[in-house]
Amino acid sequence: MESLMRWMRKSLLFMVGFWALLICILSVKWLFLLNEPFIRIVLEIFLCIAAVIGWSWLIKSQTITEGLLSPMGMRMIKGIFLVTFVLRLWIAFDMQLVPILDLEEIYNRAIELAENGRLVYSEQLGYVFNNVPLMMFLSYFFKLAKILGITNYYLVGGVVNACMIQLAIYFTYRLAEITLDRKQAYFILLFCMLNPVLYVYVSYYYTDTICIPFLMGGLYFFFKGKGGGIKGFIYEGISGVCLLIGGTIRATVLIAGVAIIIYTVVSSKKVKWKKSMMELLIAGFAFIAAGELFQVIYEKQIPAEVQQGALPATHFIMMGTHNDGEFSEEDFVYTISFPTKEEKASAAMQKIKENLRELGPRGFLRLQENKLIGVWAIGTKGYRQYMKETVKDSFLFPWLAGGKSGWFQQYCQFYNFLLFALLLVQTVCMWNVDKWNICHCCMIVLVGVGLLYIFWENHQRHTICFMLILGILSSHSLQGRQAQ
Repeated sequence: MESLMRWMRKSLLFMVGFWALLICILSVKWLFLLNEPFIRIVLEIFLCIAAVIGWSWLIKSQTITEGLLSPMGMRMIKGIFLVTFVLRLWIAFDMQLVPILDLEEIYNRAIELAENGRLVYSEQLGYVFNNVPLMMFLSYFFKLAKILGITNYYLVGGVVNACMIQLAIYFTYRLAEITLDRKQAYFILLFCMLNPVLYVYVSYYYTDTICIPFLMGGLYFFFKGKGGGIKGFIYEGISGVCLLIGGTIRATVLIAGVAIIIYTVVSSKKVKWKKSMMELLIAGFAFIAAGELFQVIYEKQIPAEVQQGALPATHFIMMGTHNDGEFSEEDFVYTISFPTKEEKASAAMQKIKENLRELGPRGFLRLQENKLIGVWAIGTKGYRQYMKETVKDSFLFPWLAGGKSGWFQQYCQFYNFLLFALLLVQTVCMWNVDKWNICHCCMIVLVGVGLLYIFWENHQRHTICFMLILGILSSHSLQGRQAQ
C-alpha cells in the first residue's frame, strides 16, 4: 500500500512539474510573440532566475527567519498586511471603472435586485445566467450601502472586492500556518501580497476575485477541523458552506472540493479512516444544506425563465475546441438560436464532435499550446481589455491600465513567470517527501483545473482564483523536504 502511495505522490509531482516547465517555456515564447527586444527577454529571464535563487536564499536564511519570527518581525508583517489593504482600498476609491461587457449587466442587475428584491426576466439575463449568484451577492452590499446613504455603487463594488481579496490572502496565510509552520506561512503571505493581478483587478468586481476567499476559506476550515473533535466538525461544516458559496459564484471552485475528497481518501491512515470519512460527510452535509437554502432564496429572487435562456456548459466547451479556443461571437449566435436549454446543449455537443474531428491530433496539440499561453502564461490576465474608462479622473489608472502601464505589465509577466519557475523547483524539492501534505492537495487542485481547460474556453482571466494556491506552492519552494 505504501508503495502505491509513493507512486501516486511522484506521479502527481511529475505531472505538475512537467506542466510548470511547459508554462515557463511558453511564457518565454509569449515574450517573443510580443516582439520584445531580444536583450530585454534575456534580461527578464536572468532576473527571474536571480529572483528564484534570491527567494530561495531568503527562505533558507536563518537570520531572516529569526527576524520574521521575532516580535518586531511579526509586527512588521502585520503592518505590511495593513498597508496592502489600504492600497487596495485606494485603488477602489481612485479607479472606479465604468463596467463593460458582462460586468455591466451584473452591475445593473445587482442594483435592480437591491432596489426591487426580484429581477425582471430578459433574454440578456439568460445569457449571463452563470453570473446570477454574483448579482445576488453584490445586491446585499448595494442594499446595505443604500441604507447607509451610499449610492455610489461603483465604489461599493470595488471596496467589497478589495475586502474579498484581502480576506482570501488572510485565509491563505492561516492555511499555511496550520498545515506547514509559521515561518513558511510568513513567506507565503509576503509572496501573495506581491501579486500584482490581485491589485489591478480590485475595481473589476467579477466572479474571478469575489470567489477567492470562499475557495481559500473552504480549504482552511477543512484542514483546521481535521482531528479536532466537535469543534473540528463545526469547522468542517463551515468549509462545506464556503465551498458552496464559492462554487455558486464560480463553478471552478468546486474543483477544490473534489481535491479535498481525493486528498482525504488517499492520505488517511487506517486508524483514522472512519474519522476522516466523518469529516467529509459533515462537510458534504453542510454543502448540501447550504445549497438547499440557496435554492429557496434563488427561486424568490430570480425568474424561472432564466434557466431556459442560460448557456449550457457544452457551449463553453464548444468554444474551447476550435480556432484559438477563445470567445466566439459566431458560436454565441449559434447557441442562442435554439429556444430551450436542452436544445442548446444538444446542438453544442454536435459542434464539439465536429470541431474535434476537424482538429485532428496535430491541431488539438496546437490548440493546447494556445490555451496554455492564454490561460496560464500571460501574466496580465488580460486586465486592460476590461478597464477602458473610469467614472471620474483617476491618478492610478494611467499607471496601472493606461498609457503609462508598461512597467506594471512587465511586472505582471515577471511575477507570473516566477510563480511557475518556483512551482517547478518545488516539485523537484518534494520528490522524496514521504508523507502527504497541503502542497499535494493544492497540486491536485491544479491538476483538476489543468484538465478542465484542455476543453474549456480559453480565457486569461478565469484562473485568477487559483493564484493563491500557486502562491502556497511557490513560496513553499525549497522547503518541501522538511514538509510532513
